[in-house]
Amino acid sequence: FFLAVRPPPAQRQTARGTWKVLRDPTLLCLNLTGFCSLYGFWVAVTWGPSFFQNERGLGLGTAGLYTALIALAALPAGLLTGRLSDRLGRKRLALMLLPLAAAAIFFLAITQSVTGLIVALIAYGLTGKLALDPVVLAWVGDRVSATQPQAMGAAIGAFSFFAMSSAV
Repeated sequence: FFLAVRPPPAQRQTARGTWKVLRDPTLLCLNLTGFCSLYGFWVAVTWGPSFFQNERGLGLGTAGLYTALIALAALPAGLLTGRLSDRLGRKRLALMLLPLAAAAIFFLAITQSVTGLIVALIAYGLTGKLALDPVVLAWVGDRVSATQPQAMGAAIGAFSFFAMSSAV
């Protein structure tokens, strides 16, 4: 890091710019999106294995392994959605991914078959939090770059704060 990562030209940080970013309605909506998206992720990965064990009769090890399909599917999905958001636009892609992710989580709760469970877990991995993050973070970056570039760190910090609040 010391040798390869170069800092950008110095930018003056102002408290006023930081407060302006924290009150921006678009950024507040994106922060809420981050909260909801990460809440869905927590539901799937923490509630999923015990639910699948107790309600669907799977062994806990098998249920945990199936839940890992989310991350496995999200690996290529994150790269793809990041690229698609550059081509299609952040809002258009987010409006496609969010309902699909919600439907996948809903399907996790109602499916009775192992095949349906696997399909729902993979679908959530392809459309859920891990696939949506590149889109939303780029969107936050676009917005802050256009309005208050000196407050980029504060904006990303606020996004992380709101998203991680869902864990509580």
